[in-house]
Amino acid sequence: MEDNPADSALFRLLCGSARNVSITEVPDGRSAIATLDSAETPFRLIVLDIGLPDIKGFDVLSWIRASGTHRLTPVVVLSGSNSVVDVNLSYDLRASCFIQKPADVDQYARLCDELLSFWLKVAITPL
Repeated sequence: MEDNPADSALFRLLCGSARNVSITEVPDGRSAIATLDSAETPFRLIVLDIGLPDIKGFDVLSWIRASGTHRLTPVVVLSGSNSVVDVNLSYDLRASCFIQKPADVDQYARLCDELLSFWLKVAITPL
């Protein structure tokens, strides 16, 4: 769930297409909630930007944790922010982790490797 088209395209390219991972992409908080609400089964992983337009990422995270279907789904907050307030609020709202967006493409590719390897291969997540 990312509002910046360039960041979204980069994430889709590096974390999706190159790794044969299916990504459901939405541009804003309202679409995020609608997409999650219509899902019949939980997503395996949610990557969430807190700076979404319309309904902010923190509100989406609160909705996720209150939902029946997705309340246990791992939520990785991926943000350009490194503000202590944003980090702490993300964890207060039960984000699984908070990661600052990488500065360059090589770091982004490494992040995708590590993120997907951990959450989809190493971690045992709710079913």
